[in-house]
Amino acid sequence: MLARAKIHPGIVVILPNVRRERQIELFGTALAALCAHDPPLDMINTVLEVDEHATVTMYSLPPTA
Repeated sequence: MLARAKIHPGIVVILPNVRRERQIELFGTALAALCAHDPPLDMINTVLEVDEHATVTMYSLPPTA
């Protein structure tokens, strides 16, 4: 889906394949990271990835041709 669009208008959140309860916790971690970011993120083409240890990584999607 992301490969079809040159611009993704929002943020992409990637969570690991873990039990539902843990995914809910990790999604809360993702939301907290977004809320705590100062200055606020320009969310266009931005990825927020949370691993199973609740480590948050943010990066930009590479531009598509």
